[in-house]
Amino acid sequence: MRKLFPVLLALSAAANIVLGALYVARAPGNSSPAGGRIAAMRAERARPGGDAKTQAAALPPGEMAEMSAEVVTALLQGDAVSLCDRLRSLGMPESVVRDVVRAMLMKPYNERRQQLLASKGAGNRAWWQGPDGGAETLTREERDELRAMTRDINTQLSAIMDAGDVSGRAASRYAFLPADKAARLAELDRDYGELRADLFQESRRFKVAGDDDALRLVREERDRDLAAILSPAEYEQYQKRYSPTASKLRQRVAGMDITESEYSAIYEVLAPLEKNSGENLSAKDRAVWQQASVDAIRSILGDERYGAYERSTNPDYLNLQAAAERFDIPSGTITQVYNLRDDVASQSQRIAADKSLSAKQKREALAALAANTRAEVGSQLGDEVAAAYLDKNMTWLRQVEKGGALQVTATGDIKIRAIPRDQPKNAKPANKNAKNPDKAKTAKNAQTAKPKK
Repeated sequence: MRKLFPVLLALSAAANIVLGALYVARAPGNSSPAGGRIAAMRAERARPGGDAKTQAAALPPGEMAEMSAEVVTALLQGDAVSLCDRLRSLGMPESVVRDVVRAMLMKPYNERRQQLLASKGAGNRAWWQGPDGGAETLTREERDELRAMTRDINTQLSAIMDAGDVSGRAASRYAFLPADKAARLAELDRDYGELRADLFQESRRFKVAGDDDALRLVREERDRDLAAILSPAEYEQYQKRYSPTASKLRQRVAGMDITESEYSAIYEVLAPLEKNSGENLSAKDRAVWQQASVDAIRSILGDERYGAYERSTNPDYLNLQAAAERFDIPSGTITQVYNLRDDVASQSQRIAADKSLSAKQKREALAALAANTRAEVGSQLGDEVAAAYLDKNMTWLRQVEKGGALQVTATGDIKIRAIPRDQPKNAKPANKNAKNPDKAKTAKNAQTAKPKK
């Protein structure tokens, strides 16, 4: 009885959670943020035979108590199918039903995992001896055992919830594919994810050269399997969504109002450049490629929207946005601060090209330009925010302060050209052999050498 008590207590707590969720879901007039989220969850639920909220609210108190008792009975008996039916009949959202049923099915997994960790001494270390290894101490065979249990649980859950071959994140991720291929890709993700996890685990504390090669081979093998499953058109759609190029592009345009056709057009511009990034291209050829991509994307978005696209991954601008969100700085202000970079570039190039100024005067003018720019940032952001911002951003300003002319390339890269120092007017002509001391020494020896008899 003593051993059974904790189990009954856990099941009772689970029942209380279910009944509490039911109470909140049925409580009228809940105007809290949490209540709004629950209301949204109920609104998106649509089951045959009418609205679930109306059905649950219409239950007489006696029937409600009877069905609640059935939920507790299903929990105590470990009957996942009955639990699912009872929760649905009570009008619970599908997401809640799924979570509760999954928690019941996970019980054997959790017990086995705790058993394995206990065998490794997990939780037995004294507090001053540092944390135990936890899951990192499991062997590959033990991890495989737990993964097999997880796969079995997912299969059971899909069958109970009538979710078909694929559900959850995979169903959303691969909604553009037929259900059978989405299921095969979900399985592919799991298998290769486990391979990568094993490789990372084995090399976690000590890496050798072959570890990176093994990860590369896993990626290449997965891509071959992916291409074998999908048709060419489906493979192209997959790459447009989940390739490295696509992932970077989606991050860049996340805050922009961009159409699918514009996204596709930009992807077609960037994909070849990304594909050839590992080839031995000369700096000149790469610059030509980058300039061509800039011109193409600018023509797709227009000048104004291209500016937003270019700023989307710039650390200076992203940190300005973070400051604006925290301190309610107007968007126009952060744009003005960011555009100081172009102003400094233009003025520093003008200073560097001014032939009426000596090198010393140019460096002094550039230092003054940097100081004025810092002052402008302070006036726009306020002293405290500006000090924190300039500490880690606009680092190119330090080079301008030391006498460097700033240049911003078409791709947004920063280049600094140092101003050469003035040559003293009374400097003696340099020895033409100064750069080659061996040659100078040879010439001197030749002059002093005595002719042979």
